[in-house]
Amino acid sequence: QAAPIHLDVSASAARRQLVASHDIVISLLPYTLHRKVAEVCIEQGTDLVTTSYQTAAMEALDDKAAAAGVTILNEIGLDPGLDHLEALRVVRDVHAKGGEVEGFTSWCGGLPNPTASGNALGYKFSWSPRGVLLAGLNGAKYKEGGRQGEVAPGTLLQQCKPVDILPGFAFEGYPNRDSTLYADIYSIPHA
Repeated sequence: QAAPIHLDVSASAARRQLVASHDIVISLLPYTLHRKVAEVCIEQGTDLVTTSYQTAAMEALDDKAAAAGVTILNEIGLDPGLDHLEALRVVRDVHAKGGEVEGFTSWCGGLPNPTASGNALGYKFSWSPRGVLLAGLNGAKYKEGGRQGEVAPGTLLQQCKPVDILPGFAFEGYPNRDSTLYADIYSIPHA
């Protein structure tokens, strides 16, 4: 059973009390607040799931969480999350059939309903508008055509290019964060 609640995450006593009274915490907070929640989860012995990317701050808690017997799972949303599961399913299927993945591109994002995206960006916000805009300031690393590519922070949205994957739709895409680390995670070092 799950129930949404309203809580000022900076109120440490209320945060501790809430975490202590549950078996698992599902945090949909901005990524900058996950460490505060994770530290209380470790202290209280409560597992934690977030939809945010793994950060150095969260990774630094790994040994403490393991010692406390607490599971912390990040990247358990659509992107990041389900995109990883589908990518691994496809790659493992190719490997199981004796094939090798020579290249890999993954596109993920929303399909905005034009009637629900009446803003200057033409975008339907399904998460924090601030988070969307801040993500556009990220840099990126990727590999394409056997060559390493890099996008300087602050120039990401200038790198948009047409993505022709579905007739009748005018999609655009851009590199997302450091995609190069997934070559090892997905066991496709040559892609």
